Amino acid sequence: MALQLVHIYEYDLRYIASDIDKGVLWRLFSGHFIHSNWWHLALNAAGLVVCLSIFRDLENPALLPVLSLILAFLISAGLYYFYPYITWYLGFSGVLHGLFVIGAILELGLLGWAILLMMTVKVGWEITVGPIPGTESITGIHTIAEAHLLGAASGLVVGWIIRAIKKI
Repeated sequence: MALQLVHIYEYDLRYIASDIDKGVLWRLFSGHFIHSNWWHLALNAAGLVVCLSIFRDLENPALLPVLSLILAFLISAGLYYFYPYITWYLGFSGVLHGLFVIGAILELGLLGWAILLMMTVKVGWEITVGPIPGTESITGIHTIAEAHLLGAASGLVVGWIIRAIKKI
């Protein structure tokens, strides 16, 4: 029920670059936690379930929200500075790409390297060819591949920082 109410405020919560220009900085975070429709939410929720089932380190109830907020900020900052033509964004998929990469870096065995390779191929495909067939018809919106790229890149940085801190 609460998610339905939030859906009513989708426009009010999404990342909007022109509002960030005006100092509405909470949009750097909020757009990542709102979705275009129930299918969009379900697709991202399923991805999160898969990510957490593969990478148990991310299940930490304190770590997951902090990582999600850090990734949301880094993705939004990247959209704002490097892709000014993207005027709005919503959805968790960029953060999800970052979480997969962080999990892979923390794992860094055969599975971790395989996930990193798959993420590289997926994001490379989306940037050069276009969205994975079918995703836009499910979500009802254009896939912002740049957010996936920024999420994966942010996940690389954050993942290596966490890995380095764990070694200390």
